[in-house]
Amino acid sequence: MKLTEMLTIIVWLLLGSTGLLVVNHRLKRAIVLLAFQSLMLASIAFLAAILSGNKHIYLAVALTLLIKVLLVSFVLGKVLRSAKTVVEGGIMGRGLSLSICVGLVLVSYSVAQPAPFTNVITSAHSLSVSIGMVLIGLFLMVARKKALMQVVGLLTIENGLFLLALSTTYGLPLLVEVGIFLDVGFSIIVLGFFAFQMNRVFETMDTTTLRNLKG
Repeated sequence: MKLTEMLTIIVWLLLGSTGLLVVNHRLKRAIVLLAFQSLMLASIAFLAAILSGNKHIYLAVALTLLIKVLLVSFVLGKVLRSAKTVVEGGIMGRGLSLSICVGLVLVSYSVAQPAPFTNVITSAHSLSVSIGMVLIGLFLMVARKKALMQVVGLLTIENGLFLLALSTTYGLPLLVEVGIFLDVGFSIIVLGFFAFQMNRVFETMDTTTLRNLKG
């Protein structure tokens, strides 16, 4: 199998896992899908590191596995174990959510036509898929009520931006990448603590309950 074909398969798996997040209503499965999404990103970065010879990308691979796969799964899993509900209802049905998801993907392909980059090793669909991931992540943050799913949406946006940087320039400069990963690590800890405290005080992670705090 050619490298470009392998990268295209991984990119499509990324988009497929992101689409499954839209129709999935089980929080545990959402955490698994997010971890799979990050694992696919690490695979793309690993292939790029081998073929480009840029050693700093190996650090991005290691940080992706450590923070986005292990740390995120651990923190969100710990929050989920303290929750009384493991199902996310959302504000709309699966059919409508899937239709909107397909529409967002079509928008991403309309604004960024599939095209290979001559200076990097990537799939021709990477740019369109990365934009689609960002849009779907924004949709998840708006359409879901549970704080945990909104965190998943936020991390999906970050994964889309990471794919965008990796697909166009072999990633960002080393110090910038390290700073971003540290920021993601601290953010997930803070957001996880927020979701945990919200569940402890209100006995739910439904963010609509915060409206009751209005004076």
